[in-house]
Amino acid sequence: MVGGVVHLLGVRLTQAGRIVYDYDMKIAEPFRLPGGEAGVDLWPAFDSLAQAPMAVTRGGHSDILSDAAAKKMAARHPDVDYVAIPGIGHAPTLSEPEAVAVIDRLLAKVAARV
Repeated sequence: MVGGVVHLLGVRLTQAGRIVYDYDMKIAEPFRLPGGEAGVDLWPAFDSLAQAPMAVTRGGHSDILSDAAAKKMAARHPDVDYVAIPGIGHAPTLSEPEAVAVIDRLLAKVAARV
């Protein structure tokens, strides 16, 4: 609570006192084609990162990165640390305890390679 106002991630209070979403609700629409496909196949680019440690941090309520897609990323990459942050939309703030832990693990892997 800041200045008597409760701050929630992803929402804001308007001057009229209404609570509204504070992000573009249609953010994922440009990525969807009429048949539901994503369009460009990005798996080859993803697969090219196989030699690098990676963390996939997904908001548990993301409507852009599905749990199935994140799990497929983890299955395709030999060194992915996947975590879904419960109760969060697409973009975690990275201050959530689960996000901090996965970032710490990733940095430790990177430091071990140097």
